[in-house]
Formats: sequence, structure tokens, C-alpha cells
Amino acid sequence: MNNKISLRLVSLIICIIMMTTFMMPAVVNASSLSDSAKKTVLKTVNDIEKYIDENKYPGYKEKLVALKKANPNWKFTLYYTGLNWETVVYNEAKGLHSRSLVQGKTGEWLCENCGTKVYDAGGWMCASEKAVSYLMDVRNYLTASYIFQFEELSYNKDTYTIDGIEKVLNGTFMYKKSIRDYYNNSKFEDITFSKAIMEAANQSGVSPYYLAARIRQEIGVNGSNSIYGTYKGYEGYYNFYNIGATSGSDPIANGLKYASNTSVGKYLLPWNDPIKAIKGGAIWIATNYIAVGQDTLYFQKFDVVQNGTAFYNHQYMQNIFAAKNEGYTTYNAYSKLGLLDNNYNFIIPVYEKMPKAVSTEPKNTVTSEQMKVTENNVMLREEPTTSSARLAVLKKDTVLTRLEAKVATANGYSWDKVRLSNGTVGYVATNYLSAVKANSSSSSSSTSSSEKVKVNASNVNVRKSATTSSSKITTLAKNTVVTRLQKNVAYKNGYYWDKIQLSNGKTGYMASKYLTVVSSSSSSNSSSSSGEKVKINASRVNVRKSATTSSGVIKTLSKNTVVTRLQKKVAYKNGYYWDKVKLSDGKIGYIASKYLS
Repeated sequence: MNNKISLRLVSLIICIIMMTTFMMPAVVNASSLSDSAKKTVLKTVNDIEKYIDENKYPGYKEKLVALKKANPNWKFTLYYTGLNWETVVYNEAKGLHSRSLVQGKTGEWLCENCGTKVYDAGGWMCASEKAVSYLMDVRNYLTASYIFQFEELSYNKDTYTIDGIEKVLNGTFMYKKSIRDYYNNSKFEDITFSKAIMEAANQSGVSPYYLAARIRQEIGVNGSNSIYGTYKGYEGYYNFYNIGATSGSDPIANGLKYASNTSVGKYLLPWNDPIKAIKGGAIWIATNYIAVGQDTLYFQKFDVVQNGTAFYNHQYMQNIFAAKNEGYTTYNAYSKLGLLDNNYNFIIPVYEKMPKAVSTEPKNTVTSEQMKVTENNVMLREEPTTSSARLAVLKKDTVLTRLEAKVATANGYSWDKVRLSNGTVGYVATNYLSAVKANSSSSSSSTSSSEKVKVNASNVNVRKSATTSSSKITTLAKNTVVTRLQKNVAYKNGYYWDKIQLSNGKTGYMASKYLTVVSSSSSSNSSSSSGEKVKINASRVNVRKSATTSSGVIKTLSKNTVVTRLQKKVAYKNGYYWDKVKLSDGKIGYIASKYLS
């Protein structure tokens, strides 16, 4: 499928091949008759050191030697593309601007000409030359974790098992599931999805683990409209590999249109049965990619294969991360299955006039855009994935600062890097955020000195941070009035938290449930009251600078001295409630409430 976008960046491509070990290095032709590229098979450390010219191909030798020493059963086949490095990068980036796309990136990741122009549904934009260079530079991925994007995808009947396929499908709707039962259709053969995939591998000559993982990537763990057989206008058709689902406003319809084709006369078309779709799609992949030399994930993304057709055009996906990410998940799968010791063959492309310096990762543009949460109970995560630790649960209309837009895509979401008003930095799914308008009147979007709130319970703590584990600033009595600066800044310890300002100017955080908006008809303790005269009811009562016995003494008053009470019970400290008062000389301070009447 030309220019097919892999819509899921995190995917599972699992493919195992048992390779026969050769005794001597050799320069050989490609296994495909149409592939005329020169290859050199490297089976030992000595082969690597002898046959890699570090001056022509800098940065390969040391990394391959390290891999070989750590994995004696692996071998490497150098694939001499004969292509100039700068030419390759230019053609993948600018030769056709829709050829290599990124999602959720900004800054140096985006094409200088196209900017944020969207080429396909889901926010896919043209990648820059720097981005293409970073993903195409083989030297960045000559590690155990990433080398499986170069693994040869041929089929070996002695390697694969039904159990292995089930491990690939684990966690999906296909796991140990009968196709007849899943579709509740007695016309379909009563075999499991894993058995159908194994039969497809036998028939097509392609690794069943690769086929299972390709299906998993394309339709997701819960399936999609591509395979339900109920899509309007294409009822009764199935497309497990999204073949023909080319770019546009409705890729699924495009793919099902191909699945319904009755004129092609091959690939078991039309795919009006899920088993036919699984097997026919495998034959399509084998015929159009594996058999023409594009038998690695890397070659399926970057068409640099000498197979008699134009370079760069015959590519299975436009997502520039596809080969890297799928290779990484392949490694993880092999590691869990205990299969890393198998005899793998990795086809390593080399280019002419490679720079000595390895291509570096582009940078995202850092922003400071004000955003608000559009739903209740939205998770702030430590990392951009639903499996990451939860930092907070955010309430609708919570305002935060977006630092980077769409930094990653995982679990069906794109993710933004954000900062809460309390300084906490984490990640929120992009679709739960919207921009705050400049004239927004939401009380949670900015400081609001006019929003007076009062404490609706006794002995409520004001904290330095929005968590019960934070130190206390003070303890407030019921009906104490404070200024709410921001609503619902975080969710911690079972509470939403508001940022508030006390009457003495200090700011802190209080659980939202303990605050109530003060009405205009609120009692006199809700604000300053120059008319409320009170007198001291004990001898030698201290007036303090702050509402605590550890604060400095402004003055010591005798019994029956009259003062003006500005605010009642502004705090609870040292076993006392405290009132804010003004003395006859105009000075303002705090007196324990019990000494006023």
C-alpha cells in the first residue's frame, strides 16, 4: 500500500527467523531476483572488523562488534544502497512533502516549508530534513533495543508456533478466540485467529508473528471498523491490514473499497470473509514488499531498495517513527519470550558520503499557552502514557500552562506536557484541553480578588502545596473569609484544591470542599467593618503583627480598651482563633478572639 500511514505509533511487530550460519563472509546478490544491490554477510567479529571500511561508513563498526559479542548467534548483512546520504534525506523529506510525516511534534521536527500544514486526519504533518535524518540514520539504532527494525522477515516453518502467535495477540480481542464465535456467524470456519494467521504465513511465506503484530498495529487491541463487517456502504467486507486505506478524510472506507474489489483477480479478493482477508492480505504483503526486497521494517518505511522501481515511492507507511517503534516492541516481545538467542539476520543499509557525526534528535518548541481542562477527573501523568504514575486528577475548567503540544502519541491519545499552578509538571491527553480565551470569565482561569469565599467547617488547614502531606501555613475557623485566587488547581489525597490568599497577604492551598462563595448579603465577618467596635475583656492583652503568639508585639492593651474589629477568626494558631483589629492610632494587628467582646 503506497503512502499508508500507520496510525498507531506504539505497535507490536513480532517476527522470528531461524537463519543458517555460514562459515565465511561473502559478497552475495539479494535473495529476490529483482534486487540487484550488493550485500556482504558478516558472521563473526573478525568479519565486521575486516569488511567495514570505517572511512567510508563511519560509526558502524564499533556498534556492530559490540552487538555481535553480546549476541553470538546474530549475523549482519550489509546492504550497499549505492545512494548518497544527502540525496536520500532530501527525497524522504522534500522530494514529496507527504512522504514522511510526524504527529504531535513542533519546532525542529516540522518541515520548514510546510509548517503545521496537516496532510492527513489526526494531525499528521510533514517532517523536516533534520527529523528524517535522525530516523533514517542507522547508527542511532545499532543497539539491542532498536536493531529489530532491520530484522529479515522471511518465514521459517520450524521457528513459529500457535502459542507464540497467541502471545503476540495477548491483550487483544483475538486472543484465543474463535473467528466463528467472535462474529457469531456459522458461515465462517471455526478456527482461532491464531490458526488463521499461521495458515496465512504458510501460504504467503511471511513470518506469522510479523503478520499478527501488523494486524494488531493496524486495527488495535479492540478492533476497528476495518474488520467489523458493518461499515456503512461496505457491509460484509474485512481488511485486517488496512491495505488500500490511503491518506484522506476516510482511510477506512478507502481500505474497505479495496477489500470489496472483484476485478483484481488475486489476493483472494474480495475479502468478504475474515479468514480470506487475513490470508489474502498476507499474500498481498508478501507479493508487494517481502518478495521485492523490502523485507525489513526499515525498508518498508524507507524505500532505498534496488528492485527495479523508483526509489522512495514504494513505502508501507508515512509515519517516520514506525520502523523504530515497531523494532523496539519486537525486541521487548522477543525478550519476554526468551527468544533473543535465536539465529537472526539483520540487514543493515549503508549510504555513500555519510557524515562522521551521527544525526541528532530534533527539538520541540517550548510554549507557555494557557489551557483549561474540558472534562472532570482528567489524569495528569508522570509520563505520556496511561500506564504511567498519576500525579493528579484534574477537574473541569482547571487552568494550566501547556509547555509542549503533542509531545507523544500512546494508548490512542496524543499527549501535551503541562505545568499546574503549583509547579507540578506532567502530561495530559491533548483532547481534554482547550485554549483559554483572552476574555475568559472563568474564575479558575486567573486571579480574582473580588471572589471572596468563606470556610464552611471548623479547624481547616491551609497548606503550602496542594496536598495533605504539605506543611501547614495556618488553621482557619468556620466562616473565616479568604480570597480565592484559582479553583481546582489539582486533585490530591481525595480532594480538589483551591489556591487562596489570606487577609495577611499570604497565599496557600485549601481543599475546595471546605470553601463556599460569600454572598453579597453575608454577615459582617466577611469583610472589613469599620463600624464594629469591640473592647478588651482581660488585662495586658498583646496585639500581634501576625496571627500567632510567636509574632512580634505591636502593643499591649489594658482591659476595656476599645478597638475596631476588621475581620473575625482569620486564623487558628497556638490554641486560639485570631481576629484582625485596628487600634485608635490606626495601626493594624491581631488579637486572640477570646479577649474581645
